[in-house]
Amino acid sequence: MARLGHDPTQFTAQVLKVRGQVGSERVVLELLGNGVDLVFKCRGQDTRAQPFDAEIAATSRAWDILSGIARFRCPRILSHSDRGGWMVQTHEPGLSAKKILEIEQDNAQEAGEIRAEILTVAGSWLSAFHRAGPVERRTIHTATMHDHADTTLASMLTKEIDADNAAVLRALGASIATRVRFADTKQTRASLLHGDFVPQNLLIHKDQITGLDFTAEHVGPNAHDQVKFMSRLYWDMPEPVVTVQDIEQDIHSFEAGYDGSISHDPAFGYLFPIQVLSDLAHPKCAGQRRENLLALARVVVELPLA
Repeated sequence: MARLGHDPTQFTAQVLKVRGQVGSERVVLELLGNGVDLVFKCRGQDTRAQPFDAEIAATSRAWDILSGIARFRCPRILSHSDRGGWMVQTHEPGLSAKKILEIEQDNAQEAGEIRAEILTVAGSWLSAFHRAGPVERRTIHTATMHDHADTTLASMLTKEIDADNAAVLRALGASIATRVRFADTKQTRASLLHGDFVPQNLLIHKDQITGLDFTAEHVGPNAHDQVKFMSRLYWDMPEPVVTVQDIEQDIHSFEAGYDGSISHDPAFGYLFPIQVLSDLAHPKCAGQRRENLLALARVVVELPLA
C-alpha cells in the first residue's frame, strides 16, 4: 500500500469473497479508506492458484481504451506484483446486473422490464468497449469451436441418464452442426474482447456503467462476449425461459443498446448454442441453473439462422 502513496493504517478491510477452486484459492478484499476505496486481490495460501497476469494485462488495456469515455468505465490497476500474485485496483461503485435481477425477481412483470433494461445497458457498455479499441472484419472459421462442441456433447451424453435431457442435448448438437455449416467462411466483426462478460461482471450505478474482471487481451469475434452474457443471464432466473419469442425479445433488448444487429450476425447464430452447451457442462450448472439452461437449449434451436 505504501507504494501507492496511501497510509495502510487509514484503511479498513472487508472480505468481499474467498473464491475456492480445486487446487486454487483467491481472496478479494475491499479496502475502505478516507476518500479512496480500493480492491485488493491475491492468491490464497495455495501457491498453485492461477496468477492474475491475464486479468492485469486485460484490465490495463481496457482502461486505456475506455478512460476517455465518461459513462462507460472499468477499474484502474494501481499496483501489482511482478509475478501476478496480487493486484490492487480502484473500487467501483454500483450493484452488479446479477444482483439487481435477484432483487427484482419476485415481481414477474417488473423483473421482465428490469431484464430488458439491463440487457440494453449491457449492450451499450459492450458496444462502447468493442468500438473504442481495434475493429476489423474477419472471416469466420468454425472448426475449433465445432470440435469443442462435439467433444463436450459426447462427454455429456455418456453421463446423462435422463432420456428427455439426452434428447435435448442431441437436438442442440444437431442445431449447432447446421449453424456451423451456415456460418463458416462468412464475415463477422472482431474487436478486443472482455473474455468473461457475464451479469456478475457488470456494475450499474446511476448513469455509470462499469465492466469488471477482464480475462482476454486479444481481438476476436464480438459474438463471443455477446453470447456469454446472453447465456449466463438465464443461470439464476427463478423460472426457465419457455418460448423462442422470449429469447428474441431479450436479443432485441440487447441489440437496442449495442446499436447494431446481433441476431443477423452468423457468428452469434452458431456461437450462442455452443455457449449454452458449454454452460450446461459447467461444474456449477446444477439444480435450478441446469433446469434453466436445459429450457434455454430447447428453444435456442428454434432461433432462425442469421
